[in-house]
Amino acid sequence: VCAGSFGWPTPAVPGQPVGEDTNQWEDPRATIADIDLEVHPGELVLISGPVACGKSTLMHSLVGNTEKLSGSVSVPGIAFQPQSPILFDQTIRSNILFGLPEDTVDDKSFRECLAASTLECDMNDPESTLHVKREWTQCGQGGSELSGGQQARVALARCIYAALVGPSDMCVI
Repeated sequence: VCAGSFGWPTPAVPGQPVGEDTNQWEDPRATIADIDLEVHPGELVLISGPVACGKSTLMHSLVGNTEKLSGSVSVPGIAFQPQSPILFDQTIRSNILFGLPEDTVDDKSFRECLAASTLECDMNDPESTLHVKREWTQCGQGGSELSGGQQARVALARCIYAALVGPSDMCVI
């Protein structure tokens, strides 16, 4: 990112015309501005700061979820895990593979993502709800059958697996 400014579009105020179409969205205002960020392969970058300073907006900007208002952005493939996990009413394995066919699974990378996300620890713990069925455990709608921590770890495992086997050059978590 070079001199990047990004913003979220906002809906027009009802009853106040915007241009000729009263259902338009207002032009976004810069939420974060003049951002310079360069990340090299193998680097670990931590974005930190106080509440509402733009950390999440920056992450969403890297994956194209905001509008670029100025500057330039060149981002290779990204594996992205938003703040709130998105899980489907499928097994943990299916949620990690995220639509990839079973016959394309790289078992070594799959085991690595379970270890790196610490799901493997849950699965090996006889007291854990994941112990019996392991990655074949059903998540429930929105992850309702898992604890909040387990939901986060499944989503993290998905991001890690995508980075290990896909065209992703970067994990944004």
